[in-house]
Amino acid sequence: MAVTGDLAGTGTGRAAPDAAGGIAAMAAGGVIGAEDRLAERTSAIDALRRRIDALGDGQSGAVLVAGPAGMGRSALLARAAADARAAGIAVVQIRFARPVPDAPGTVPAPGTPGSALGPGTVGSALGPGTVGSAPGPGTVESDPPGSVGIPAALMREAEAGLATATPTLLAVDDVHRAGPAGLRWLTRLACRSGGGPALVVCGVASWFRWATGRCADLTAPHRIQLRPLSFAGVREVCVRLAGPVPDEYVQAVAAASRGNPALVHAIVRRCPHTTAGPALLPRLSSVTADVIAGYVDRVYDGVPAELTGLLQAVAVAGRELPFGSLCELAGVDAVDLDRLLATGLFAYTDRLHPVWPEVVDRILGRLGPTELPELYRRAAEIGRTGAVDDHVLAEWLDLAGSRRPAWAVEVLTDVGWRAARDGRRDTAVRLLGRALDTEGDGPRRGALLLALGTTELSVSPDAGERHLGTLLRDPSLHEVAHRLAAADLLSLGGSDCRPALRAGLRSARSDAERAGLLGLSWLAHPRGYEDDEDAWLTRGELPSAAQLAGRAWWLTVRAEERTAALAIARAAAATPLFHPRLVASRVLLLADDLAGAGEVLDSVLADATRARADTVLIHALLVYAELSYRQGHLTAGEQALERALRHLAPHAWPPAVLRQVVAVQMMLDIEQERFDAAQELAELQPSPAGSGGFGWSALLYARGVLELRRERMGVASALLHECGRRMSADGLDNPALLNWRAYAAVADAASDRPRRAARLIADALVRAEAWGAPSALGLVRVCAGQAFEGQRLSQLRSAVDTLRGCLSRLRYARALVDLAAAAAAVGDVALAVSSAREAEQLAASHGWPPVLHRAAAILQRCQRGAGPALSAAQRAVAELAASGLSNKQIAQRRRVSLRTVELHLTNTYRQLGIRRRAELAAALDRAVRAGAGGA
Repeated sequence: MAVTGDLAGTGTGRAAPDAAGGIAAMAAGGVIGAEDRLAERTSAIDALRRRIDALGDGQSGAVLVAGPAGMGRSALLARAAADARAAGIAVVQIRFARPVPDAPGTVPAPGTPGSALGPGTVGSALGPGTVGSAPGPGTVESDPPGSVGIPAALMREAEAGLATATPTLLAVDDVHRAGPAGLRWLTRLACRSGGGPALVVCGVASWFRWATGRCADLTAPHRIQLRPLSFAGVREVCVRLAGPVPDEYVQAVAAASRGNPALVHAIVRRCPHTTAGPALLPRLSSVTADVIAGYVDRVYDGVPAELTGLLQAVAVAGRELPFGSLCELAGVDAVDLDRLLATGLFAYTDRLHPVWPEVVDRILGRLGPTELPELYRRAAEIGRTGAVDDHVLAEWLDLAGSRRPAWAVEVLTDVGWRAARDGRRDTAVRLLGRALDTEGDGPRRGALLLALGTTELSVSPDAGERHLGTLLRDPSLHEVAHRLAAADLLSLGGSDCRPALRAGLRSARSDAERAGLLGLSWLAHPRGYEDDEDAWLTRGELPSAAQLAGRAWWLTVRAEERTAALAIARAAAATPLFHPRLVASRVLLLADDLAGAGEVLDSVLADATRARADTVLIHALLVYAELSYRQGHLTAGEQALERALRHLAPHAWPPAVLRQVVAVQMMLDIEQERFDAAQELAELQPSPAGSGGFGWSALLYARGVLELRRERMGVASALLHECGRRMSADGLDNPALLNWRAYAAVADAASDRPRRAARLIADALVRAEAWGAPSALGLVRVCAGQAFEGQRLSQLRSAVDTLRGCLSRLRYARALVDLAAAAAAVGDVALAVSSAREAEQLAASHGWPPVLHRAAAILQRCQRGAGPALSAAQRAVAELAASGLSNKQIAQRRRVSLRTVELHLTNTYRQLGIRRRAELAAALDRAVRAGAGGA
């Protein structure tokens, strides 16, 4: 506490050193920017001046100037002192400074018992005999001079000034800092029995509460409550400090400061209006954060213990708990809500909330590393009985440290699962991890490890595989369902899971568990069964669904025993495990049981969604996209891939799976003749460092088909043969997987390699006939018809007959169009019209524009009995192409873009009913002979 002299009776005007030995200046004008701080304080100044005039007439009184920190209390008291001096009235000024803890002769630090007077604490603060009676003679001896932090000489000087017969103004600032001893001394001073009339003007924080009792001058004063500045007031201060300012600037300062004069000053000083414009708001945001941080610290350091604890409780749980529960959390008796709101840090609607976003961080940042977790733990305990929502309890428990209650496991797990379902995977992982930490070695540890690992696979695959591997390596966690589920997920991952699966095999407790783990280890690696004896391949029955799926896949990739593979795959699908069902769905898909594959995939998608297993979902959606592509449901295929990308960002996918996704998307683009889009996808995938697995083979295949459709036959041949080399090395011989031989034969035939093309077609036909799936065999025959003109009509007839009954409707429609074009070329109009009309109907009902356009062009040609009507530009480009010029050379010759040349050729091919450049010369010749060479 500091006292300034300048007593009217002495006229010295001297300043006395404060308790710390410094100087406290509080004379009129001594407060920096005092006039600026008195904006919109005219009524308060007038009220004080009237009481000063009354004091001059001999009337005593008391005035309480209250307001949050920064509202201008000190400036107003300084103005009152100046007005009193101007009226010839003696002035005694006292300012209680923030005490220094443990310093001798100072006021107790804020937060010590009795450091502020609230309801129910006043009597003990004033001491016996002070409430309802004047201080007794013995009271002064109990508080000797200097014990309240004021040097004894200055205390005597102040008491002497008030003891004179002349009117005196007693201006006391920051009374809320006085503490019990300071308040007792101040009460004795104000309630003296002798001396002349006095006006007591006290400045206090809004949260401070006065004592009740006989001292009416202190307990029932006239109250001046300082309010925030209006917009006009903020403008006035801004103009005083910085000159004329734009409205945009005033609005920003008013919003940031909430009308607090001290904050307005600080913001304007640090962010002058010269920054107005685009840089204003970012600059104000940065400045305001710093200013508010200092302001919150100032307020927080000045409140008593019960309010400090309550502010902490509100910062943690003010939005969720009622005020009574917040008092319980703070460990204090019920405190007047108005006192808390008077700090200016929180506001109240239906719940308490911070006035500035920085408030909560500044308050909680003052708590120690053990205090804050304990506060969150107690908030969760109170909130659980107070019906706080589980997701809030989970947040508190997440921050509660290691001392969580046992019931926390249930809440954290439930909310974690919900977060996973909503796609908030990071939150889910964090909460499930907290649940696992809380459970320790309890009975639910295995289920929690499985839940956590399942969720982590889509966020941090390494961590997910580590937790799932723990289930297999720890013999104590031996629930078969949990262990098999962990092995199931691990076997679908992109990393080498064999060590974990082998550890599981060593700790297996039953033959059934061992069989399941062994089968999953086979599925994890396409040739994993070769590590074991081949005896299992010949058994009529296998003990686990995973082993059945392994056997069905082994038969499929070798294009052997399609009927047996179908039966085994259907048996393998009857399991709750994901990987065997996914393999079974692919076997059914490759064997042309598209409906059965769809049913299995539907069950996998439903179960994976329920289990929040994103890594399973992307595998299932990939197979579903391929199924949709083969059925000709191109939009459904694209939607499946989009859904997969929503569930898991591409960077989190295993590279081999991502390459398969890209390959399927490329094939969907190629079918819709979006060649540029397909090319962009192809260019985004770098070559793998190693073999690349099946995903890289699929990508090479898609790139080869794209080049084939764009008539870059040499590039297409190289890509398709490289795909075939890799497929053969992996033992993947079934043309239903990737029919690379058939497409490579088309490219080779167009590149003057007829013998190699013939060998490829013969090999592909043998394998496709051995497997017996109509879709694969039909595609080989279509490609044979495209490769060899002499066999074209017969091979395409055979392809249409093969594909007619299967569910690969797009492949069937394309074969019909090819047959119609070939029939029209040889003059078989009836076959051409019937085939084109059926293709047109299929394309119209399924939405296949390229097929629809080709079929319509053939029908138009047949109906006219002549060749198609080519435009002059189309004919010119076609003739140049038929003469052997490349597209680039044609573009240079015609002075058009390369894209224009490609579009002309594409439309010409459709109208002529052909598929590639090698057929162009003959088709143009037929069109000329038919008499329809130009439009």
